[in-house]
Amino acid sequence: MSAPGEAAVVVDYIFGYGSILNAESRRSTGGPARIAVAQLRQLPGIGTVGLAWNFQSATGFTALGLEPAAADPAPPPVRGVLFPADRHMDAFDSREDGYRRVRVPAAELHLCDAPAAGSAEVLQPAEEVASLRRRLDAEEARAWTYVPLPECVSQPDKEHPICQTYVDTVLGGCLDVGGEDMATALLLGTSGWSEFFLNDVPMSRRPWLHRPANYATIDRLLEKHSELTRFDMRRHPE
Repeated sequence: MSAPGEAAVVVDYIFGYGSILNAESRRSTGGPARIAVAQLRQLPGIGTVGLAWNFQSATGFTALGLEPAAADPAPPPVRGVLFPADRHMDAFDSREDGYRRVRVPAAELHLCDAPAAGSAEVLQPAEEVASLRRRLDAEEARAWTYVPLPECVSQPDKEHPICQTYVDTVLGGCLDVGGEDMATALLLGTSGWSEFFLNDVPMSRRPWLHRPANYATIDRLLEKHSELTRFDMRRHPE
């Protein structure tokens, strides 16, 4: 907290829900930062939000994005990570080309206790989470997230498939942060899974060569929920 008479220093945080869940991917843009696990349910001007495969990248794949969701029945809250990014906001804005950055009201963010399965290296301890909650409520910290621009919103198709390399990045991040519970919650809470599911990993028939060490867990979860994920439709490039 600031001393009496001093203006509070406001720190900008990002609520990330896609590839930013992955520590390596996140650090490639903003460097190392301790994270808090958070949940988001509503955004101003949008209302209740859900997670979907709805962002068609100009590079030819479909990524995750937030979208308006029906309030009845309400979808599960979007799980993500909250981390300080005030010195790297321009870099994240550039990274999230095709998305717009929007302010997240403090009241719409629920900060979760660190999952037992999470990595102590990246997760904030309970006392830091409590301090962050106080700073958000006092507007000494601001939270932002990214929403796809309307012109970039579309479902996966042949030219913009869901790509296994991206899925590995996202689910690998979930497994590191919150274990299988968090990965499963993301799978079940995401709409728009598609038959256009490309196993774009180099030498995709030998996954142990170019996929993360936890690839077998990722595939097991995708297959377990294949009625939703369309895992049975995943195809090799040829």
